[in-house]
Amino acid sequence: MSCRVAILIPCFNGAKWIANAVRSALGQVFVASDGLPERYDVIVRDDGSTDGTQVVLHAITDLLRDTRLIVHYDTNAGGIAASFQKTLELTDAEFVVVLGQDDTIDPDYLQRVMARFEARPSAVMVGCHPRFIDDAGQPYGNNPQDGRLAIPKPTNRTREEWVELFRVANLYFGINTYRHKAVVDCGGFDKDAGWLLDWDLYTRLVKGGGDIDVIEEELCSLTLSDFTTSCITRD
Repeated sequence: MSCRVAILIPCFNGAKWIANAVRSALGQVFVASDGLPERYDVIVRDDGSTDGTQVVLHAITDLLRDTRLIVHYDTNAGGIAASFQKTLELTDAEFVVVLGQDDTIDPDYLQRVMARFEARPSAVMVGCHPRFIDDAGQPYGNNPQDGRLAIPKPTNRTREEWVELFRVANLYFGINTYRHKAVVDCGGFDKDAGWLLDWDLYTRLVKGGGDIDVIEEELCSLTLSDFTTSCITRD
């Protein structure tokens, strides 16, 4: 039986970043209602990397020896959405955080997000605002040539407003946490969605009757690189 919460990290050729992502996932200050630390899983699935990612994962597993860290080495699933779906299928946790291999979450991320779920039972997803960093982990400068910086960050709104908005555009969410059952019930990550896998999932969640809640604060760091999956508009 899985823990109540699992942090999922799908990865492929992410040797440069994966150790930082894992450390941030394991570094959460997460306290249960009884005041004691609550255990959670960190599940990494390697999608057949060829760049040394597996070597890094073996090294960090041996170094940390943290029983919360579970690493799966697999063959290539055939695309980013298929990789995310394969990772989702590795747990039956009630709540799942989907963390990019080149991103990190702040130490209080999990505590803040789970408090929102408790306060709003209708929420099927809780997101936050991102801060942007470059490949070296430094703040990403204000580059007017980078259209990704023009993508608006989300603000709270009604379910109907979310449905209307997602018909025409995406938003720059930070790291999101989902009710696992809601994701499964709406079909999970669609392998045909490609780089629009997040937008596609948001759309199906709200159309299915779920609410999205946003913590309008920066609780994570997203790396802006050629691997960034956010898109401005629907193709």
